[in-house]
Amino acid sequence: MSADDFCINKFVPGYFSRIKEDGSYSNGSGCGNDTASERNMVRKYIVDSVCYWADVFEYYKGLIKFRKAHPALRLSTSEDVKKYVKSIEGLGDNIVGINIKGGQKDESAKEMYLLFNANTDNAKVTIPEGK
Repeated sequence: MSADDFCINKFVPGYFSRIKEDGSYSNGSGCGNDTASERNMVRKYIVDSVCYWADVFEYYKGLIKFRKAHPALRLSTSEDVKKYVKSIEGLGDNIVGINIKGGQKDESAKEMYLLFNANTDNAKVTIPEGK
């Protein structure tokens, strides 16, 4: 892929990559093009990207820690899934919910509700009462 094909260079031609006086891309890095990090918006893009990646890393690190703390999230057989996991219906459009009953070895929670909202806006859901 050339620097011409890079999506940001298509959006803002000639800004994101360093271009030599003859119009070719600078290749000081040996990868075919150099990022124009001396430009304000390029620097902002780099810093914003690193901050975003750090947030994503922390989010996944938290998920892994949460999963390790709860054996109910590490069910290994289809029989266990059938026994402990139930779908929650009626939460709204594009909202998926599951209820996981406790009872696994070393599980501290009696039950858990895991929800995923695929909408772009926050959603308020009511967890169904138990039977």
